Amino acid sequence: MRNNSKKVDESKMFKEVMTQFVLEDDPLLSMMKWMMEQLMKIESELKVGAKKESIAVSQKAISVAIE
Repeated sequence: MRNNSKKVDESKMFKEVMTQFVLEDDPLLSMMKWMMEQLMKIESELKVGAKKESIAVSQKAISVAIE
């Protein structure tokens, strides 16, 4: 079961990210570009051995954006 205060933070973050896409000329293309940037960032963090906390934050941001 999720903590309600955490869910509010995720909702706020999701709305901010989605607003960013809506304002673009091609929202779908912008969303795909952002998603690829996030995936590349996670992949590079894994390759260089970044701290697990930063990887978890990146993965959480992507999962929130997808939901």
